[in-house]
This record gives sequence, structure tokens and C-alpha cells, in this order.
Amino acid sequence: MEELLSQLILNGVESEYLDFKAEQYSDKVSLLKDFIAMANSHYSGDKYIIIGVKDTPGLSREVVGIPPTEIKDCAEYQQFIFENVDPYINFNFLIIDFNQVKLGVFQFYNNTKQPYMMKKDYRNLHSGHCFIRKGSINTLAVRSDFDLFYSNREEFKITFLDPLLSSINDRDGNASIKLSLRNLTSLPILIDYGKLFIKDSTGSVLTEHQVYGFDHYEGVDFQIELARFSEKTGFLIVDLGSTNCVTLGLNENGYTNETFNFELLLEDTLGNKYRAELNDGQVWARGNVLHKVHLKRRIRN
Repeated sequence: MEELLSQLILNGVESEYLDFKAEQYSDKVSLLKDFIAMANSHYSGDKYIIIGVKDTPGLSREVVGIPPTEIKDCAEYQQFIFENVDPYINFNFLIIDFNQVKLGVFQFYNNTKQPYMMKKDYRNLHSGHCFIRKGSINTLAVRSDFDLFYSNREEFKITFLDPLLSSINDRDGNASIKLSLRNLTSLPILIDYGKLFIKDSTGSVLTEHQVYGFDHYEGVDFQIELARFSEKTGFLIVDLGSTNCVTLGLNENGYTNETFNFELLLEDTLGNKYRAELNDGQVWARGNVLHKVHLKRRIRN
């Protein structure tokens, strides 16, 4: 988390998942607008408002920090949002030390019950007011935004049950990670394509891994069938070649101190796509999968 926030502070660009504020919120109307807009953003991962950074897009960025006297408890913000926004917005408020100053970080997570809107009147905001973040600006939601909110309602849920992607077969060079797949619709779903992306802390893709089955290896022609209103728990099988191991920085024992972000894409026979993300994932391999790692070490020595 600290490394990710450092990258955002130094190199991040204001967008659907990131906003900078030079000072703590003194105007609660602005706070409500920003929180609702960020929660309604169509970006699927965690989103951040970072307090104490003066950003002039394209010109300059200065880390100014916030005075300790202006630091508030997260519970105070949570109570205010609970009283005024429906449904409740999931967020944390963190204080971090950066370059000898303190910054405030609002982290928005798992806000899947869009649209979020005003629960009641508050000053010049009225019950039902709904804002959305588009690019680096906040705006009132319009009809097309509501259409997208409801079309994106979660009907197929992917949950990572373990952060470890580990090799399972020396000979085939495959790896597995434990998942839960839930079909929440009234129709069966047949998954026949998938890829696992491994990313660094900045979101850049390091490697891509083809899905080859669920609980057992099938190859590129795999299928995962889920009956209506059903759940499957097991191990997703993906390829993990020796070149991948070198790229991911595994040592000769198959370990690395690095953590990664995983993004899984699955597609059904009708072309519907389903995604899930996991932060702080780990990779471990063994056996013949590591032969290029051993070769590289021998060449270096």
C-alpha cells in the first residue's frame, strides 16, 4: 500500500480513481460531492483522494502536507457520510508520512451498489442528487450514467480466496490460484476463455497467463460451467512458463520478496466479460519451471 501511494503521489494523474487536494475539507458540501462522485466512478478498483498535495495539471505538483491540528478521525467522516448518502460508501481515512510531512488519504473500496446519491437535503444539495467522476472532473449523473450503473450490477462474482499463485506441475509448467466463482443470475453461464494479468505496483502489466481449466488442466479449449444461482470453489489453472519466472524475478528456489497485483479476465460463450482484481498477490514456482532462472544464474556466475 505504501509503495502504491508513493507512486500515485509522485507520478499519478488526476483521473476517475485519483484526486488531489491541497487542504483538508472545510466545506462539507464539497466533501459530499467528491465522495459521491468517486464512489460512482466506473473505475472498478480502489480509488483515492489524497489531501496535502497541491497539483496544477501539466504545470507543477507540490507536497505541502496538512497540519496535525487538522487531522480528523475516520469515524467522524464515516458518521457524516452515513447520515447523508445512500447507500453507504465504503472508505477508509489514512494518515501517512511522506517527505517529512503528513498527508491524508481517503481510500474508496468495494463500492458496487451504484448509484450513490444524497439521502436527504443538506444545504444546497437535495435528496436524490447524484454525482459521478469522469476523468478528472465531477459532474451530475445523467440518464446514460444510470443505464450503465444498472447494467453493471454484479451478476457474476469472482473472489480470490488465496493471494498465492503457485506452480502445480513441473512437467506442464502450469500454476494455480484458489477462487470462488458465483453465478447470481437465473441462467446458466459457460466460461470458455480467460487470462490472468500480473501487474506491478504502478499497474503496468508484467506478464499474461492463459487460463487452462478449473481444478484440472484442459488446455485452451477449457470450459467452466456454472448452473444458475450456484457457486464453484477451486483452483484456476493457468500457464506459468520459465520466461515468466525470469520476468517476475523469482530466485533459484522459486521465491521473490516482491508482491504483485493480479487481474483476472473471464469471458463466457455469449461474449460477456467478467473481471476481478487482487492487490498484494504472491508468486511461487518449483522444479523444471525454473530452468531458465537456473540458467541465468549460472551465466551470471
